[in-house]
Amino acid sequence: MASSTTELPADGVPAGQTPRRRGRLALLASLFLVDLGAAMVAIALPLLLVREYGVSFAVGLTFAIGVLPRIVAAPLLGNLLIRYDPRRIAIVGALGSAPLTALIPVTDRMWQFQLLNLAVNIFGAVAEPSRLALRAATIEAGEEFRGNGLFIAAERVPRVLGPGLVGILTGLGVGPDWSFSFPTAFAVAAALLVLRVPAAKRPDRADAERRGFLATTVGNLRLLVTTASGDRFVAALTLTAFPYVAASSIARIMLLTMAQTRFAGHPGLFGWLLGAISLGAVLGALLSGRVSRIDYGTLYIAGNLIEAAVWLGLTTVHNPYVALVAVFLTGILEAAPTVVFFAEVQRRLRPELLGYFYAAVMPLIDAALTGGYLLGGALIHHGVTLSGWCVAVLIAVPVLATVRWYRVPPPALSASI
Repeated sequence: MASSTTELPADGVPAGQTPRRRGRLALLASLFLVDLGAAMVAIALPLLLVREYGVSFAVGLTFAIGVLPRIVAAPLLGNLLIRYDPRRIAIVGALGSAPLTALIPVTDRMWQFQLLNLAVNIFGAVAEPSRLALRAATIEAGEEFRGNGLFIAAERVPRVLGPGLVGILTGLGVGPDWSFSFPTAFAVAAALLVLRVPAAKRPDRADAERRGFLATTVGNLRLLVTTASGDRFVAALTLTAFPYVAASSIARIMLLTMAQTRFAGHPGLFGWLLGAISLGAVLGALLSGRVSRIDYGTLYIAGNLIEAAVWLGLTTVHNPYVALVAVFLTGILEAAPTVVFFAEVQRRLRPELLGYFYAAVMPLIDAALTGGYLLGGALIHHGVTLSGWCVAVLIAVPVLATVRWYRVPPPALSASI
C-alpha cells in the first residue's frame, strides 16, 4: 500500500478531513449502540419466550420468522440505497425498531411476539446495509484497512458486553423484561448520531426515476454482478465468505458439545469460550488496522489457513484452559480476513455500488449461517472430530481453490454509474 504524503497538523488529523473523522467517530458510536442493543435482545428474547411458553416449536419458529426479512428483501433494499440517502434509511430503520422493541416484553400472545420480531427484523434488514454503505463516507482513501479495523472492533465489543448486561439485570431481579428498554434507548441515540455522518457518494437519481423501480433494480443487480465478477479479488472474497460463515456456525455447535461433554466439570465454560472468541476478534481487528507491510491477499490467505488448522487442532484438546487460548487465537485470526474483506470491497467497488453489494451479500451470509447451524447439528452426532474437519475444510479449501485471485490490483474507480 502506498503511504500518504498528507501533512498532519499538531493534533494528528489531516487538514480538511476533520469533519470526515468526526463522522467516522459518530458512525462507530452509532454502530456500537445498535450492536449492543442487538446483543442484549439476542439473549433476552429467548429467555423471555422460554419463561412464558417453555421450549417449543413455536419458539424456534419465532426466530426463523425474524431471519426471513434479511434473506428475501435484498434486491429491494439495494435499490433503496441507490435512490435514497443511506443516512435517512439508517435513521428510519433505527427509529422504526425502537418502539417495537420496547413493546416485546408487554405482549401476552405468541403471535404478538412473532409479529413484533418480524417487524423489528424488517427495520434491521433495512438499516444494516445502509450503515455498511456509510463506512465509505467516513474512511479516507488509503485508510480502508485501518478504518474498517475500527469498525470490526466496534461490532465485536458488544458481543461481549451485551450478554453481561442482561446477566446483571437478571441478577438485579428485573428479569429479561428491562433488557428491552436499553436497546430502545440505544436505537434512538444511534439514529441521532447518524446525523453527524457525511453523505455517501450517490449517483444521479434522474435515470433511476425514469427507468422505474423494477428496471433499476434489475439493471443495478446486473451491474453489481458484472463488476464483482470482473475483479477476481472481490469474487474470491465473496465466494469464500459463504462457506466461512457456515463453518463458524458449525464451530459454535462444536464448542457447545465440547463444553457439555469434555468440559462438563466446568459449568458456564461455553459462555467463556464465546467470550474469548469475541475478545480475540476485537484485538485482531485493532491489530489488523495497524498492519501496513503485509500484502492484503497474503494476510487473507494466511489468516484463513492458520485458523482452519487451529480449529482442527482443537478437536484433540481436553484441557479447558488450552481450549480458551485456542479459541481466543481463532478470534484474532477471524478478524484479520474480515477486515480485509470490507477494506478491499471498499477499495475495489464503486461507492455507488457498496450499498447494493452489502444488501445482496448479507442475506446470503445469513442463509449460509443458518445452513451451517443445521449442518453442525447433524454432524455433532458423529463426534467432535468430524465437525472439526468440516470446519477446517470449509475454511481452507475455498481459499486454496482461489489462491491466485488475490494478486489482482484494484481497478480505477473514476467512472460513475
